[in-house]
Amino acid sequence: MVIDNQKFDTNRKQGQLFNMFDKGIKKGDVLTFVDDPSVKVKVVGEREVEYNGAVYKLSPLALKLYEDMGKANPSKSYQGANYFLFKGTRLTKL
Repeated sequence: MVIDNQKFDTNRKQGQLFNMFDKGIKKGDVLTFVDDPSVKVKVVGEREVEYNGAVYKLSPLALKLYEDMGKANPSKSYQGANYFLFKGTRLTKL
């Protein structure tokens, strides 16, 4: 039996990191948290935002916000760009 090694490649490659600048978002733009529209964050870098005077990457901030709401998922794992909106559109849809 011959096995096609390309089909069973075990070397998993990490997906490309989300870069807000590549999506047309600029430093100073404001994002909104999907589950609480009163939570606004300011973009300060290609992958960082400012919230309450502290700088966060999107995934750790999504976790913090859900923990603060008492709604963190059991894995405590979040794809940050899926939980923030820019001009009403999820970042993952830009």
